[in-house]
Amino acid sequence: MSAQFNILSIILGLSTLLCFLLSLALLRRSMFISLLFNSISLLSAIFSVLFQIGSTNELVKVSDWSAIIDTHNAVWIVSLLFVLVVFLLQIIYVFALRKHV
Repeated sequence: MSAQFNILSIILGLSTLLCFLLSLALLRRSMFISLLFNSISLLSAIFSVLFQIGSTNELVKVSDWSAIIDTHNAVWIVSLLFVLVVFLLQIIYVFALRKHV
């Protein structure tokens, strides 16, 4: 089950970027659709991190402590970087939105 959580986390992380790029591209056509894709981007980011937490939880349930010890630093750093990138993308979106309005 842990592998499925990891795969879903990666897919949702990539969809975060894709939805963000779509929200910027659609900003000139429709602000509502742009905001919708931006919201989907944020939800994808949230669920991506939640699935990563679920993956670690599955490792705890099966008592795979060596896997947790081996990966906890990398997972923490990558999750932090992912959240910071999403935050930066949202700042970019707000500036693009202000420029458009």
